[in-house]
This record gives sequence, C-alpha cells and structure tokens, in this order.
Amino acid sequence: MVFCSNGKPCKIYLFKQYFICQLPDERRLDLLKALAEVSPYTTPQDSRQILPSVVQLLKKNMPRRKTGEEFNFTYVECLLYTFHHLSHKVPNATNSLCGYKIVTGQPSDRLGEDFSEQYKEFTERWFFFFSIYLLLLIIIVYMISLSFRIQYNWALAQ
Repeated sequence: MVFCSNGKPCKIYLFKQYFICQLPDERRLDLLKALAEVSPYTTPQDSRQILPSVVQLLKKNMPRRKTGEEFNFTYVECLLYTFHHLSHKVPNATNSLCGYKIVTGQPSDRLGEDFSEQYKEFTERWFFFFSIYLLLLIIIVYMISLSFRIQYNWALAQ
C-alpha cells in the first residue's frame, strides 16, 4: 500500500501516459505496482479520470496479434488489475474506451451508440494475451511435473 504523509492511502490525480513511458523500466514497474495497489481505494471520480490512461497503456503494452515484438507480462498484469478495479467503480465508462456495454438502466448507458470497433480491438488484444498466458502456464506445469519426476527417479535410485 502506498501512503501519503498523513497516513491515508494516496490518491493519484495526475496519471499520464507520457509520464509513465519516460520512466526507466524499474521505476515504471514500481509506479504501475503502486497504482495497482491503490486502485481499489480510488473514488469513482478519480477512477473516471484515470481509466482512459490505463486503457491507452493497456493498448500500448498488449499487442494485437503475433508481431514478434516482446511485451512485459508484469506491466500488463498490473494494468489489468488496475483496469478491473477502476472499471468496477465506473461501469459505464468502459463503453467508449473498450466497447464493453454494461446496462445499468441509467440514462448514461449510451445504448444508441456503436462501440463495436473498440470492442473488437480490445478483445483481439485480450485473446492474444490470454493465449500467451495459457502457453506459459502449460510450460510451467510441464516443468514442475518434470522436476517431480526427476526427484522421484533420483529418490528411487538411492
């Protein structure tokens, strides 16, 4: 948890994409982790202000399809965690940002507007990221099972 000088959780008012991109890698990761830690405690007003920058960073860090460019898995993990908490506080803000329509029955639902292009782009990025995640999970499970087999065979040989 990140705390201000008065002991209360910090609110992040100025969170800009260009500021994050100019930081060195280790500082950028620290800032994204801090943002993820404070995101459950933000107000709906702060969430509405920060959410567009988080979505832009997600789009920048999650490639659309296999292009050969590398991406930082930890950055995307922090940003997805932050996106989850911020979008939970302002559900209708995700309509125009990533195309997800959450109908709450309020006039702010924007039912007549079409956000299918944003939805298509965001889900394409999400599915590519998810496929890489599943591949990594399969590799990790295989390595763990291989390690157990090696230890078991070594114990039998003794």
